[in-house]
Amino acid sequence: MKNKIITLKYNISLGGMIYLYEIHFYKDRNGNGFVLLHVFMKQTQKTPPREIKRAKKNLADYQERRKNNEYPQAIGLAQENLADLNERGAVAIGNGALEFMDSILTQEELIESDLRVSIIREMIKARQEKGIS
Repeated sequence: MKNKIITLKYNISLGGMIYLYEIHFYKDRNGNGFVLLHVFMKQTQKTPPREIKRAKKNLADYQERRKNNEYPQAIGLAQENLADLNERGAVAIGNGALEFMDSILTQEELIESDLRVSIIREMIKARQEKGIS
């Protein structure tokens, strides 16, 4: 079961349309939860090989970074940055950033991003309901 990529297929109804997403994730063997590897909108019954390849590449990248102990450094830096923002009374993302995102992303990319956030929220909610940390 080492390096097993778990696949979840997820339907989202939005504006009268049904979108099918496929989510690839990995159960961290150290018990640190799940690692989201890749999410994409399905357009055919069969999963395209490039999507599987991308999930495997992301898993290898995650494992290499974990082996090199890069995540504690990144988390520490993020915590320092958040502390700095809090001290200055600033926010991590504001209207300017949202307007910028609107200006660089297509409508389809914005919808896809919103759907990803919805999927993650649903996964968090389901984990909380099941009492899984």
